[in-house]
Amino acid sequence: MKKIIFVFFILVGLRSSAQVAFEMLQFRPTGQLGAIMKKTITGEILIMQDFDEDWRGRIGLSYVSLKPRLDTFPVTSVVISGSTGTSVIPGYEVYHQYSMYVLSFGFDYNLLKKDHFFLYPGMDLLIGGTNSSYDYVGYNEGSTTGGDVFVGLKFRVGAEYEFNDKLRAFVEATRSIYLVQEQGILNHNTIGLGLRCNFK
Repeated sequence: MKKIIFVFFILVGLRSSAQVAFEMLQFRPTGQLGAIMKKTITGEILIMQDFDEDWRGRIGLSYVSLKPRLDTFPVTSVVISGSTGTSVIPGYEVYHQYSMYVLSFGFDYNLLKKDHFFLYPGMDLLIGGTNSSYDYVGYNEGSTTGGDVFVGLKFRVGAEYEFNDKLRAFVEATRSIYLVQEQGILNHNTIGLGLRCNFK
């Protein structure tokens, strides 16, 4: 996580002409992740350029801590033996921690500029990691603690309104898909509301 933050601030220094933004997000796990984890509220710090003709670049840094849907998840293990046949062994898993940190690099394409209003789709490359901790009991029992890295893509649609040269507000909806080491393909959606400030 410290390396991700360091890279983010290095990139901020290189893009000093851009504007700082903060976005409040509703993080909505889907698929395999959504079956285990609840939706939650988090935030993202962004460096966003102004649209140059139709395009602009952006860099983002976010962190999310997820909570499990259940205190204990029931699981079963199936054991097939030539001598005793098939056995089904009940068990359970308990999640103590699951968090994610994400560094994103991407762009937006402006479809409409009318009376200080912008409408845009966009896409990001995602690089990040997860930290998790859980106990399991069944055919085997034990505890697992550790982290995995992931890469993926984020797809976005958004709208932005320019109040003046210093302040803009925006809303965005996103869909993220990423390949996580040891966990496979995970995904989530977000809905966000943000403010973008120009400190020049």
